[in-house]
Amino acid sequence: MNKSLSRVSTLTLFLLALSISQAHAATVSLLDLFDDGNIATNTGLGGIGGGFTTSYVDCGSGMGVSAGEANGNATVSGASCVHWMQSNDAIDPTGTTMIWSVTNRPSATSTGVFVGWTQAGKDACCDTGIVLAIEGHRVTFGLQTGNAGFQPQGRYVEIFAGSTTANEVYDGYTSAPLTAIISISSTGWAFSLVGAGVDIHKSGSYSSCPNPVGGQCITLNDVLTYTGVNGELRPFGGAFREYGSATFDSVLVISN
Repeated sequence: MNKSLSRVSTLTLFLLALSISQAHAATVSLLDLFDDGNIATNTGLGGIGGGFTTSYVDCGSGMGVSAGEANGNATVSGASCVHWMQSNDAIDPTGTTMIWSVTNRPSATSTGVFVGWTQAGKDACCDTGIVLAIEGHRVTFGLQTGNAGFQPQGRYVEIFAGSTTANEVYDGYTSAPLTAIISISSTGWAFSLVGAGVDIHKSGSYSSCPNPVGGQCITLNDVLTYTGVNGELRPFGGAFREYGSATFDSVLVISN
């Protein structure tokens, strides 16, 4: 996709989202166009929120993370197996819609980009939070608590590359741009992924996970009441695995 066209479409999306938020008496909790040249600040035109910090998980084969802003993009990369940038702003995700514009993402098997909500100071990939992962071979969405990594009772969606099912179209294995949208309420969730070869729209309640444990699914309440969370999480965007990088055009969070 032409960068200038991508930028125009992103700004159009923001203007639409902002108009919707005003019409429904919602507030913009975070708006970062990555246009001030510094990941750690958000002083560009229209910026709301206090910038991002970086973190990573060392899986033994590499370590470290780097991130920077240039030409209205934020890129996060590193030798570590998972690396991300986490917002400096703590927000209650209940009643929010989060929109990430992804300019570039890893495309090989078991690599990808992931966005969502994480607990301050914890691992975005494997600790308490809400995670939408777009890998080369699949898309997953789920909630998790503690540092248990994959929890079957928190995995709500798994769509494999090559799917042509309505609302689950995913070609995979491409670095093409896409838009990721996550909406969270006290009773349920919804997300969309839209881009070249990608057209996914899923929603559900916290009582309908495919693989409950002891008859229970991980709920938003479980996440927000987990030790140390105190009802607030932080938006994040990142990449995996080793030496993988992800580039983001912008992020927006609207709260009802």
